[in-house]
Amino acid sequence: MAEGQDKRLADEAAGDLLHNFSRSLVDGKFNLFRSVFRLPYLIEVSGTARIISSEGEMERTYNAVRAYYERHDLRDVVSTIHTVEHLSSARLGITGLIALMQADGVRFKSPFPVYLIADRANGAWRISCSIYAVIDDPDLAAALRARERD
Repeated sequence: MAEGQDKRLADEAAGDLLHNFSRSLVDGKFNLFRSVFRLPYLIEVSGTARIISSEGEMERTYNAVRAYYERHDLRDVVSTIHTVEHLSSARLGITGLIALMQADGVRFKSPFPVYLIADRANGAWRISCSIYAVIDDPDLAAALRARERD
């Protein structure tokens, strides 16, 4: 496959990952959410990082974010990709902006920047690292930081 076509397919994969991430949260589909990420998965939210190493931890984080969506009547996630950097033939760096939308179509709080690393293995792209700059929403930051319960 030509290099230009590889880059085009990788760019499409980045868009598909963000679309599936957004749809999974809005539609309540954990299996779709899970398919977007590779374990172990590194997540950093406004300077606090953790590694999610099990499907159970992933599901707890998902459920915490879904509960946040329900509390605030969030019905859509608008994810805009600003750049896709081809770090290698099997790794992408993706920068974007995420806006959460309420049922009435009004944006909920300020959009926040995100940086993602996506890796390709066995022909599939999966997100292995996410950095979210959630500045003005401590409840969302707490949901994203949801930890395994003791």
